[in-house]
Amino acid sequence: MVVTLGPAGAWCAAGGVTEHFDAVRVERVVDTTGAGDAFVGAMAAALSLGKPLREAVRWGLAAGAVAVASDGAQGGRATPERIRTLLGDAD
Repeated sequence: MVVTLGPAGAWCAAGGVTEHFDAVRVERVVDTTGAGDAFVGAMAAALSLGKPLREAVRWGLAAGAVAVASDGAQGGRATPERIRTLLGDAD
């Protein structure tokens, strides 16, 4: 189970373990429209690529950060490259 918490990040519970993930910080929140959709879409995409749940949640948080930094639901495009940059991932 994953519960999104907006600016407080997300909680994840799986296999008897719960974990809190901090939100990916943005300089300025412009519009929160579509942030949840961006989170779920990026998390699902990461899982479909075989990433573990922890990593998928991080991808979702990064996609949500991209979404809130842009105007409207279509404003922020959370590409894999943008997500990797936000997370500091090299892969």
